[in-house]
Amino acid sequence: MEEYQQLINSLSLIIKKYDEMDRINGSKFNIFQVLNIAEDELKHSLFLAELLNPKGRHGQGSLFLKLFMEKVEITDFDTESSTVETEKFIGPLTETKGGQIDIFLKDKDRKTIVIENKIYAGDQPQQLIRYYNFASHNVLYLTLTGDSPSEKSIKHKSIHLKEGEDFKVISYQSHIVEWLELCRKESVNFPLLREGLLHYINLIKYLTGQSTNQKMEEEIINLAIQNTKNLSTIKK
Repeated sequence: MEEYQQLINSLSLIIKKYDEMDRINGSKFNIFQVLNIAEDELKHSLFLAELLNPKGRHGQGSLFLKLFMEKVEITDFDTESSTVETEKFIGPLTETKGGQIDIFLKDKDRKTIVIENKIYAGDQPQQLIRYYNFASHNVLYLTLTGDSPSEKSIKHKSIHLKEGEDFKVISYQSHIVEWLELCRKESVNFPLLREGLLHYINLIKYLTGQSTNQKMEEEIINLAIQNTKNLSTIKK
C-alpha cells in the first residue's frame, strides 16, 4: 500500500507544480480556445492572412510579411505591393485544375505565393497538383508538425511533384511559431497586438505538443519509467 501512496504523492506534486505554473502565467486562458475555434482550419487561415496582409489591421505594413518571407526563404516577391486572399477560387474542379486555395498572395509583378493550410484535414486527390498548375512557384504546404503531403495529392498519371523543388513543406511547430515570435518582438510597443500574438503562439504550442500540458505528461512518463517498481505499481 505504501508504494501506491508514494507514487500517487509524486504524481500529485507534478500536477500541482504545473497547475501553479499555469495559474501564475495565465496560460490556461486562451481566447481562441474559449471561442472554440482552436481547430478550425479556416479561422487559422484568416488569422494568418491578416498578419501577412500589408494593409492588415495590425498596422505594421509589410513588416510581418517580410519576416515570413525570411522564415520560409522566399526572396522573389515584392512584399510592399502584395495582396492577400483566403479561399481563393481558381476555377471549377477537375483532376488537375481548379478548387480553392487556402491563402493566396500576389505582388505587382504577378508573382504568387500559395499556402495550403492543413490542421487535421487530409489531402484531396491531386490537390497540390491543381494549385501548382495555377501558380507554379512558391507553393507552401503547411501542417502542424511538417508532415509531407500524401502521394494522391502530388501524383497523377505522368505528373509527380517533388518536395523541395515544386513545393516546400513548412510547419506550425517551427516556421509559424518562430515567425510569430519575431512578429511579437516587433510589436512590443503595441500591447493589444502583442498579447493577441501571444494567445495565438500559445495555441499553436498547445496544438503541436509544446505547451506545459505536454511537458507535464512527459514528466509523468519519466516518473513511471524510472524503475520497475513504478511500472509494476502502475500496472496493478
